[in-house]
Amino acid sequence: MNIRALLITAITAASLIAPCVAQSVRILLPDAMPRDNADKLALFLKKQNPAIEVVPLSTFAAAPVDPAAVLVGMGIGNFTPQVWQKLAEHVKRGGTLVFQGKKENREPLTPETQKALATIFGVEYLGYDADPLLGKGLIQKYMFIKPSPGEIWGAEFPPLFAAYTGEAFLLKPVDGGENVAVWVRRDRATEDGPAIIFKRFPGGGKAVLVGYYPWDLAAKGDRSNLPSFHAGIMLGKFLPVKQPAAPKRYQEPLNIRPVTPAFSTPRSMWMWNIDYALNPAERKKLLDFTTGRHISTLYVCISKRAFIGENRDQLRTFIREANRAGVKVEALDGWKEAILPEQQPNFLESLQRVIDYNLSVAPDERFSGFQSDVEPVTMKEYHASPEAKRRFDRLYVELHAKCAELIRKSGLHNFVFGMAINESLDREIDRPDRHVEWNGKTCSVLEHLAGFTDYFALMSYHDTAPKIIRAADDEVNLAAKYKIKAWVGVETLDVMQLFGGSRSLSFYEEGLNYMERELEKVYCHFKDKPSYGGIAIHHYESYRRMTDGPRNMDLPAPPALATGKLYRLDSAGDVAYGGKNWNGKDDLGVTFRFGWAPDYLTVEAVVTDDKIVSAFTGEDLWKSDHLEFWFHQADTGRLIQLGVGLSGSNNVHVWHPQELTAEQRAALAKTVKTETKTVPGGYEVKCRIPAAFFGLKKFSRGDKLPFLAEVGDTDDASYAAKAMISTAPARDREDIRTYAVLELTDK
Repeated sequence: MNIRALLITAITAASLIAPCVAQSVRILLPDAMPRDNADKLALFLKKQNPAIEVVPLSTFAAAPVDPAAVLVGMGIGNFTPQVWQKLAEHVKRGGTLVFQGKKENREPLTPETQKALATIFGVEYLGYDADPLLGKGLIQKYMFIKPSPGEIWGAEFPPLFAAYTGEAFLLKPVDGGENVAVWVRRDRATEDGPAIIFKRFPGGGKAVLVGYYPWDLAAKGDRSNLPSFHAGIMLGKFLPVKQPAAPKRYQEPLNIRPVTPAFSTPRSMWMWNIDYALNPAERKKLLDFTTGRHISTLYVCISKRAFIGENRDQLRTFIREANRAGVKVEALDGWKEAILPEQQPNFLESLQRVIDYNLSVAPDERFSGFQSDVEPVTMKEYHASPEAKRRFDRLYVELHAKCAELIRKSGLHNFVFGMAINESLDREIDRPDRHVEWNGKTCSVLEHLAGFTDYFALMSYHDTAPKIIRAADDEVNLAAKYKIKAWVGVETLDVMQLFGGSRSLSFYEEGLNYMERELEKVYCHFKDKPSYGGIAIHHYESYRRMTDGPRNMDLPAPPALATGKLYRLDSAGDVAYGGKNWNGKDDLGVTFRFGWAPDYLTVEAVVTDDKIVSAFTGEDLWKSDHLEFWFHQADTGRLIQLGVGLSGSNNVHVWHPQELTAEQRAALAKTVKTETKTVPGGYEVKCRIPAAFFGLKKFSRGDKLPFLAEVGDTDDASYAAKAMISTAPARDREDIRTYAVLELTDK
C-alpha cells in the first residue's frame, strides 16, 4: 500500500473512530501509575465534553462492559487477563478503544500480552531498532506522520501531527490490523514503518493503537506550543472532542526578503529537510532565499533516499543550480549514538554514499564537502562518570579519524571535512583531567579533532555579541594553531518553546534587524583573524520565519514569593524539567522557607526524595541530587548559577557567569555557608547566601529580588538530571522576566 493510500485509509479510519461529542470517554489508568497525567488529560477533555472520567484498570475489570463509552489507554503493559478480557468484549460489542502505545514500564511484553495485542488491536510490537540510523527509537524532534506525498514539512507546522519527545514504538499489522499512518523522519521516506494501527470488528467495534503520541501534552492547553497543539489534533482525530485552533505563533508568514548586510563576511546555513532541495518549486524558493541572504555554503542533511531514482536526478540538478548561483553544498549527517562501535559503520556508510555519488557525477554536481553533527554530550550516559565521558570522547575522536581517512583514500580533491561542535569543548583544553589518549597522543578532544578536520562550525548559540565572541574565541584561536577554519554559529529557532532551552540561546525573540547588528560586532572582532571562517546560521526553516523586529513573547507573570512563608512544591505543575520522569511527590518534592538579614539571604529546604545520589561534586554537581539557585546581579547585570549538593566536601559550586575565571567562581562559592543532612525519605539543606551575590551591599525590607530556587533529582548516577522542581516552573533561566520575585518582608 502506498503512502497516499495509507493516508486515505487514515482519514477514513479517523472519521469512523471519532464519535459524536455526546459520547463519554473513560481514561484507563494502570493502578500503579501516578494519576497526574491522566487527571490533566481529563480536565482538558472536560472543557469540551463533560462525560469524562479516569478509571483505574482494576475498577474497569470489575465493572460491566459499556460499549457506548470510548476507552482511552495511557499506555500498554502486561495487564491482567481480566483487563484483556474486558477490552476484547468492549470491541466485540461495538465499542471503541484508542490507546497510545507507550509501555508503562521497562518490562518486556509477555507472550500473553503480545497475543492480546494482536487479537484486540491487530498489532505486533517490533521494538526500537527498525531504523539503524535512528538509534533506540527516540523520536526527539524529527519524527512525523507524513500527511501527503508532496507535502513539504519542517519544524514550523506539520499539518497532521508530530512527536518531539518520547519513544517511537514501531508496529506491525497482524490479525486484521491495518497500517493507517507511518513514522517518517523529516529527511527520509517511509522506511521507519507503521505508526498507527487500526482494527475493525464485525459488530462495528474499532481499536486504534498509536505507537505513540503523548496525548497528555494537550492538557497544557497552550495553543502556541507545537507539541501541545499536535496532541490536541491527535485527540480530535480519535476522540469525541473538537479540533483545536491552529497556533498563531507557528503560522507566521515567511520573511524571505533579501538582506543587504552592513558588513561582508562568508555565511553558511544549516538545512535539515532535504525535500526543499529535491522539490523543484521549493528549490527555487530556497536558492532565491539563500542568495538574497548572501549565504555562500549550505549544509544539507542527507539520507539514503536522496541518492536513489528520481531523487538522485533532482539532487544533481539542485547542486548544479546552487553552484551556478555561487552557493556550495555540503552533505550533513549525524546522530548522537553514531559514536558507538555498533553504529559507527552506519555513519561511515553515510559518508561513503556521498563519496560514491561525487565520483559518479559531473564536477558541478558534486558536494563540496561533508559535515558531521555528532553530539555525544547529549547522551545521558556520557555524564555518568569521568570514565564514561573519557570512553565516549575516545570513540568520538576515533569515528571522525575514520571519516578523515575515508575521505583521504577516496582521492576527491577540494572536498572539505568539517564538524559542528559544542562550545563547551574549549573548556577542556587546559584541563588535563579531561584529556583523552588516542593514537599515542594525549590532549583535549578539540585538539584531536583539529588535527584531521578542515573546519569547525561552532554552535556558539547566544543572542548578544559579547557572549557569542566569548564562546568562540578559544575555538578560533585553536583553529589558527592547526591552520583550519572556525565558523561562528548562531541560532534562530525558538529553543525555549521546542526544547525547553533558554531564549537567550537564539535570536528568535529579538528579530532579524537586531541579529544583523550583533553579527556585525562579532565580525568586527574576528575579521582580522585568518582562522575565522564566517557566520553559520541555524537553520533554514526558522531563519526564513524570523520577523524583522522583536516578537511579543507574551511571557507568563512571574510567581510572587515572600520571606517568612512556607512554599510546598510537589505537584506536576511545579516540575520545570523532566515531567515524564517525575513519579509523584514521594519521588521529588520540596518545602522552601526564605529569610533574610542585612548581610545575607537564608534558604531552608526540606526535600522529599526516595533515592538520594550524592556521587558528584564541583562542576559535575548537577549530576547528583542538589539545590540550584539563579540570581541577577543588580550592579553588573550578570546571572549567577549556584549549586548546593549533599557531599561532605566541595558541595557548593558556581557555574555562571562563565566570563569569570574558575578561581573567581570558586571564591564566590566559598562565601556561601551550608548545612546538609539526610533524613528518612529525603534530605534537608540550609543555605546562607551573601547580599553580594545579588550585587547589593545590604538587603533592605521591601527589596524585590528576581530569584529562582530549584531542586534537581537524580535516581541513578548513570542517568543524571532526571527531573527538576522550581519556584517558577515556566522560567527561562537566562531571562529574569520569567523568574520568581522574592520580596523581603520579615527577618
